Amino acid sequence: MRVLAIGVSEISVSRLAAALRSSGLFMDRAAKIAEADLKQTLFRYDCLIVSRVLPDGDGTALIRNLRGKGTRTPVLLLAPNNTAVERIEGFVAGADDCVSVPLAMAEVVARVLALCRRKDDVLPSQLRLGDLALDLSGRRVARSEMPITLSPREFAVLELLAIRSEQVVTRADLIECCWDEMADPRSNMVDALMARLRKRLGPPPIVESVWGVGFRLTPHVTQGD
Repeated sequence: MRVLAIGVSEISVSRLAAALRSSGLFMDRAAKIAEADLKQTLFRYDCLIVSRVLPDGDGTALIRNLRGKGTRTPVLLLAPNNTAVERIEGFVAGADDCVSVPLAMAEVVARVLALCRRKDDVLPSQLRLGDLALDLSGRRVARSEMPITLSPREFAVLELLAIRSEQVVTRADLIECCWDEMADPRSNMVDALMARLRKRLGPPPIVESVWGVGFRLTPHVTQGD
C-alpha cells in the first residue's frame, strides 16, 4: 500500500516513512499543495496524511477541495493544536481521522492501517489460497502450516498477488503499490524481489512469470484440499 504525506515537517518525515515501511506501507512526500496535486495524477494512493498547516495553504481547505472533486481516498489530518474545534473543522472538511502533533509514530501507523482496511473492507482479514495462508491484519504468512518470514516489501508484493490471485499483476502495478517514488522502474528490483520471494515460499513454485507482462500467483492445492 502506498501513502502520500502532504506538508509533514522535515523533523518527522524520515521517521514517519520508516515507521510506515516497517508495516508494509510505502510513503511519498509532497511539501506543497501543487506538488500533492501532481503526484495524485501520477500515482494511486491508499491513504493521504495531510498536515493542517501547509506552506501554501490550509490542510482542511485541501481536503475540502479533494472531496469536492470526488476524491474518496482516506485522509488522516495532522492537528498541531489538537483542539476540539480543529478536529471538528477537519471532519467537516472531509477528513476520515485526526491525530495530534507531535506525532506518536506507532499511533499514526495504526490509524493509517485502519483507514486502508476501511477502504478495502470487502476484503477478509485472512486469505487462504491452496496451501498458502496470509493473515493480512497480523501480516503473517504460512505455507503448509509452516510460518514464513518476509520483509515488509515482500509481504506487500505477496499480498497484492494474493488479492488478485490467478490474475496477472503487471510490473507497473507492483511498482505503484509496493514501492515509493524513489523507485527506478528501469532497474531489476522487481525481478530481484521476486527471486527472493520464490525462494522464501519454497517448492513447488506458486509465483508464475508472464513473459512481457508481469506475475501471477497460482495457488498449489495439496492432496485432500
